[in-house]
Amino acid sequence: MIRVELSAGEVSKFRQWTRTLDERTKQQVRIVVVDAITSLERGAKSLAPVSKDKKIKVGNRLRSSIRTVFSQDALGGEVWVNANYAPYMEFGTGRFVRVLPGYESYAMQFKGAGIRDVNVRPQPFFFDVW
Repeated sequence: MIRVELSAGEVSKFRQWTRTLDERTKQQVRIVVVDAITSLERGAKSLAPVSKDKKIKVGNRLRSSIRTVFSQDALGGEVWVNANYAPYMEFGTGRFVRVLPGYESYAMQFKGAGIRDVNVRPQPFFFDVW
């Protein structure tokens, strides 16, 4: 699997580079971009945790909330999760919060203030599995 994250500056450079390409090469780049982003979505969906309890459909909702949006020219896109509990599943909660390099400020939001003892083990499916 390939994981690609680009800063705004890098995206701008990539866009400038694609403007220099002939249409055939640009189409080949589109195919690679769409394939990589679609593959990321499929992988996240396959790894998203599913509840073992038949009455709880948390995992199914989590998986179905994972979506891909492509740019108009299909030379870029995003995979995102539209479930408010997704970060808690990804990073864990309480004493089990797992902080990934580069995501410290984001992941630490889920540590909590110690008011309640809710400790959920991380079940990574999105950030560090690629």
